[in-house]
Amino acid sequence: MRRCLQLRLIGLAFLCSFATAQKSTLPATKAIAELPGPPKNPPIFSTMTVIMQGGLQYADTANFKGPVAEVRRDQIQSPNQSPNPYHTTTTMKFDDRGGMIERIDEDSMGSSTVTNVFLEGKLQSQIAEHRGTDAKISGWKTWTRWTYDEHSRLSEYRAGRDKEERNHYLNFKYDSNGRFRGCEYRQSGAEWPFSFTEVTYSENSVNESTLDEKRLKRYEQVQVVDSSNRVVDLKVSDRNDGTLKLWYHVTFKYDEKGRVVE
Repeated sequence: MRRCLQLRLIGLAFLCSFATAQKSTLPATKAIAELPGPPKNPPIFSTMTVIMQGGLQYADTANFKGPVAEVRRDQIQSPNQSPNPYHTTTTMKFDDRGGMIERIDEDSMGSSTVTNVFLEGKLQSQIAEHRGTDAKISGWKTWTRWTYDEHSRLSEYRAGRDKEERNHYLNFKYDSNGRFRGCEYRQSGAEWPFSFTEVTYSENSVNESTLDEKRLKRYEQVQVVDSSNRVVDLKVSDRNDGTLKLWYHVTFKYDEKGRVVE
């Protein structure tokens, strides 16, 4: 079974954040924790890649000057567009650092409220409550918690639904340069490891691997980077029929502005 690397992890959930600069993003969709480790892979623009990675990510943008405490956005479809036009409302509230502390989405199907708790600018917890308009259907709650070490580096990550814990990352390790070296993953509240992530660095390459509970490699990604720390060669392998086999191999070329051109 093909698996994408479980560490891009914290791609399991996303934090909606807000910058108060003139060109702000509402919300700026980004990974919850940009761990100081392997370079981010360039995009591979193909239909199959989009399917495998779970869909395209997008962000709404708007220009504001100065800090913003609250933003309300209405999306309304006119009757000539649809016989049953929709109307959605999004309300976002921000703290004095520009962090989004609450987001409320409402439409004809129900509503959801996301509440973020920050401490000195770092996200500590996120709770998302979902409610439907049908009283017969009960709502549900998803939650996420982050813990950091004395160097403000991610040390533990937990996520679940209602009272059930579904994902738990722990035992984070970093090298002397502060780069991510690995962690342990436990699933569905289990007390034993489901998998391990390991990262090794050499002069111009990075090896990122996922190992099963017996420390047998089930996934491997090898990046070759140039002098600007851009990925120029990417090999991804996963385990099929008990053997680690090459899944795909991609090379990249960039223009003078660092954009992928081939």
